[in-house]
Amino acid sequence: MAFETHLGSALRKAPAMWPWLGAYALTSILDSVLTWDLVGRGEAFEANPIAAEVLRHLGWGGLSLFKAAVACTFLGLTWVIARCRPRTGLCLARFACVLMVSLVGYSLALRARVGTETQTALAREKARIASLEAHRQRMVSYLRKLDELSHHISAGKLQLAQAVKELGQFIVQINYDPTILLENYCDGKKGEVCLAIHLVNRIGFVHRTDPATASRLLPRLRHEFTSFFCPLPAFALQWFPDENGGHETAMQ
Repeated sequence: MAFETHLGSALRKAPAMWPWLGAYALTSILDSVLTWDLVGRGEAFEANPIAAEVLRHLGWGGLSLFKAAVACTFLGLTWVIARCRPRTGLCLARFACVLMVSLVGYSLALRARVGTETQTALAREKARIASLEAHRQRMVSYLRKLDELSHHISAGKLQLAQAVKELGQFIVQINYDPTILLENYCDGKKGEVCLAIHLVNRIGFVHRTDPATASRLLPRLRHEFTSFFCPLPAFALQWFPDENGGHETAMQ
């Protein structure tokens, strides 16, 4: 009975302090939740070195108990101070509440910024993946056209120069330029010469299991390639049988 009377007297002495302490308790809970959200997802780190050590050794359960103990200790001390000095207790409660609101506000701003950066990074990654997929589709289309023209040349339906012209028009149409890569294998040749070399290489690849057909086609391909004013490089002859029955060595 005496305790209840004393507590009531303390409450009447500092009635304005309790809303502030209630706000402090609420913001302490919000701070713990935001810490779990940000640190748990690896988007921030615990700035309090003591709390960081508790988290490292005792995990999230230990950190929650640590933060709860700190909050309860502060509330208890503030209550004790308010019993003797209500104005001092009120000022302390206000200061602590403002501090916690600032911390929660900072965490919320950090979460919003990280969320925005994450969305931006995801959008950029999606755009990169879409670009790579579009490039892959263009490359597949190019290889299909290359195979189609290789078969036409082998069947005598097209000459090499005609196939090169058609292939050049096709890569412009699909916005794909294979010559950037082919130049590394074509002795520095550029443009249509690279396409002609790649066509000859592909014809050899198509007939790699039929060396007799490949050997029969090679003289005609060498002759038609003379219109490009240079000899066939080793890369073009990679899949054609050599004089010993093996295959020519491709340039690396």
